[in-house]
Amino acid sequence: MITNLTDKEKFCILAYLLGCGDIDTAYLCSRKTPSKSKNAESIHVMALRWRNSDEVALYIEKELHYAKRRNPDGTIDFLPLEPLVREDGDVVWVLPE
Repeated sequence: MITNLTDKEKFCILAYLLGCGDIDTAYLCSRKTPSKSKNAESIHVMALRWRNSDEVALYIEKELHYAKRRNPDGTIDFLPLEPLVREDGDVVWVLPE
């Protein structure tokens, strides 16, 4: 499923997670063609739908090592995970303390 994301989408997701822009900008920049919508609210809804899609969420979790957390108000945050090397040499990704 991850391979269905374009390089451009992956770049925009990474830029968003690193704080180089908001989710709306990441979404608009990731599109193959410019959005026809001029309504900021509808663009925001489409951007959130894209960010929360299984494909994007899986890429963020598995490739970039971020955990998805749903807040009590219904919003979603992505928290960076840190590598933890176990005694047997395996690496496990955990939330920082």
